[in-house]
Formats: sequence, C-alpha cells, structure tokens
Amino acid sequence: MKRKFECKNCGKLFEADDSTMVVCPHCQSDNVDIARARIPVKVWIAVAGVIAVVFLTYLLFKNGGEEQENVNEVLIIDEPIIGGGDTIKVNAELVIPPTIEVGDLSLDGNGYTFKVGVKNPPAQKVFIAIFHPYDSLKQIARSEDGQFKGVPYSDADGAFYNIALVDAATDTVICSIPKTGFIKQVAVATKMTAAELQQKIESRDESLMGIGENDYLAPDYKLTFTGLPSDAVNIPTILSDVFEKLDMETWATVTVTNLWYDDKNRISSITLDVKLP
Repeated sequence: MKRKFECKNCGKLFEADDSTMVVCPHCQSDNVDIARARIPVKVWIAVAGVIAVVFLTYLLFKNGGEEQENVNEVLIIDEPIIGGGDTIKVNAELVIPPTIEVGDLSLDGNGYTFKVGVKNPPAQKVFIAIFHPYDSLKQIARSEDGQFKGVPYSDADGAFYNIALVDAATDTVICSIPKTGFIKQVAVATKMTAAELQQKIESRDESLMGIGENDYLAPDYKLTFTGLPSDAVNIPTILSDVFEKLDMETWATVTVTNLWYDDKNRISSITLDVKLP
C-alpha cells in the first residue's frame, strides 16, 4: 500500500509502498517515518489575516474600561481550513457603541427643560451638545451631565434640534439623533373664540394643520367629540385629521361647541359635534 513518508535525514516528503523496506529516494536514507498532515502556509496566512481583522475591529469599537458595565457581543468567525473539514473559530468581544436617549420636553418660562441620557457611555470625557439642524457649527447649548434648562425654540421646519454626544478632547461628534418638539410657544393677548375657530375649520386654515403653527392653539391641545356612534373607529386626535374626514365626506359637518384655555390664553381642548352623512 502506497503511503506518504517523510525523510528524517533530508526532510523531503515522498510516496512509497510500505509492503517493502522504505528508503528515501532523495538521499537513500532509511531513517523515514509516516508523514504527518501539514497545514499549508497559505492557510496560516489566511488565519493570521482573520485574527488581524477581528483585533482591529475590537480596537475600533472598544470604548470603555473595566469599570464600565457595557454589554458585550461575541463575534464568531468560522474559516474552513483549505483541503479539510476542520474549522478555525476566532472569538472577539465587541463593545456596543454609545447611544443617546432624550427625555420628554417641558416648557419652563420661554425655554425647554429636559434630560439626555447616554447608554453604553465611552471611557473618555464627553459632553452633550445641541446643534442647529441646518448649521452643524451652531451650538445652541451644552451640558456635562445631560441636564438642560431654558433651551429656546427651534426655527427649523419641524421644530427640531440635533442632540449629540461629543468627545471633549477632540470636540468631535460621537453620535447624534434629531429631537422634535422645540416649538415656539408664546402667550397671546386675546383668546380665539369658538366662532373664529369654526371659521378657520370651514376654510381649512393651514395654520391648524401642523403642531405649533398657530399661536392660539396649545401644541398639545385635545379633541373630544359628540354625535359619534359608540363603535366609531379612527377618531381624530388633531384638526388635520378632522379636515380629512370632512374632505372625504366621511363626516358631513363639525361644529365647535366648547373650548378650554391654558394659562397663555391658548386653546387647550376643543369639543366638536359631528354630523354624519
């Protein structure tokens, strides 16, 4: 039976029939043994490449010391050995990148108060900054502990700012998210009457379409309805949805029957009587 042998004298590999005395054909030495399986050099190069990639990925995402309680994910890379069925498994811990969580906004005077939390915070010193959405260099406010107070309204469409986690040493943004709700809110001298609101509803006034578009409406105004059946579905929560019901002729008419106001003389709650077709 032919088998692969290795010469202990010259180190060469060769095949020979093991039914007779085996002699190295290269140096004629009989100091031979059955050759052991060898992993080709290109396999070791591939393994080294995989390990290098995993290690570099680990360094890129590493953002905390032992004192942090970051949640780790384990990356398993399976690389089959060329010419065989074995598998190389390389494990590397990847630290989850930090994310920002912005709390609810509350209006305090003419500015907004809220808190920003950081999940999986990095090890380096950071701070939270608020940037204008159309000018990344225009910093509205910053906080070392995530507490904000007196933040002005946003003049951007959608009334939003970009909230960012910033590296204090390099002044570079690590991550950011948009936050809406920074609406301009002012006290009005006179209250809008039911008749005035009725007229605006009938004319589909555009200032009633969005949140914070009309100074006489509180951004969080509530709608209640009379005249609807008990099993009514898709009941509107904002006036633009009421407009859609009327335009689609799902409802025939709506009539303003009652209004409530907040401390800024703005409408905070509206009762509408609905007439169905």
